Amino acid sequence: MRTSIIAALLLACGSEDPIPAGGSTTPPPGIDAAVQTLADTPLTTLRVGETEYQFFAWDDGSAGVLEAGGTQLSDALDPLLDHGTVAEVFWALSERGTAIPEALLRHHEAMATELELPTDPRTGSQGWLLAEAPTVQEKSGNPCRNSTFNSNICGSATYPHGPGCFNNVTGSVAWHTNGTNRYRAGLCVQDGSANDTLSYQHYWDQASCNTTCGALHTIWGYAWNTYASPHSDLYLNWWWIAPSSAARRTWSHVGSNHSGAVYDWGTRTRNTSSCAY
Repeated sequence: MRTSIIAALLLACGSEDPIPAGGSTTPPPGIDAAVQTLADTPLTTLRVGETEYQFFAWDDGSAGVLEAGGTQLSDALDPLLDHGTVAEVFWALSERGTAIPEALLRHHEAMATELELPTDPRTGSQGWLLAEAPTVQEKSGNPCRNSTFNSNICGSATYPHGPGCFNNVTGSVAWHTNGTNRYRAGLCVQDGSANDTLSYQHYWDQASCNTTCGALHTIWGYAWNTYASPHSDLYLNWWWIAPSSAARRTWSHVGSNHSGAVYDWGTRTRNTSSCAY
């Protein structure tokens, strides 16, 4: 059943909707053009078949990874995304001899104690997931299938908060999350094109519980299209994790149908704040 839902949790600095409605610019075909990081530059990028993985690290100690494209590895990545670190994801997806960026190693070191992980993210053979990619692709199938999208974006108990997944959307959805230290969000366009924006704002000082409004940073935005065929070009999966000492962020995920689009949309978070919001 097609669904049209609007959900919102108000932001701390008095703005109910800090996200622009979305641009009218339609990017040309291809992952490079369709997936834009408008404010933050990826630390490094890996490609696995048709899928691109962009890795991010920030001075506050947090890190993130954006999965975008047609080949689906999320089913196999979920254990790492839920219980591991970005460095472990990089190790699983990189060719032998590729060095893990120092910023991701520092992030892993900061998270290892909190998550009870090995101190070295280089466990197992480097690129172990690459060998499994063809089998994983065959098993996971179309990323826009409701069960696949639910499992990859919203199916984990590690992320208990947020609205969850909404499938076969033909209207608008929006969710604003304050003070989280883990965040998952995803989009899968089944047919047509859709306007969808994922952004963050508000650096929260963990030590003093003070919230200050920072600049708006956009992970993805504008109009997203399925070009030659549905399901092939627009699957986006974002994961972000911060140690307890890092600043918290306010995340906003806003989507709307465009040109009769049908899309899947999801957001999940884990809030561990001791500060009142």
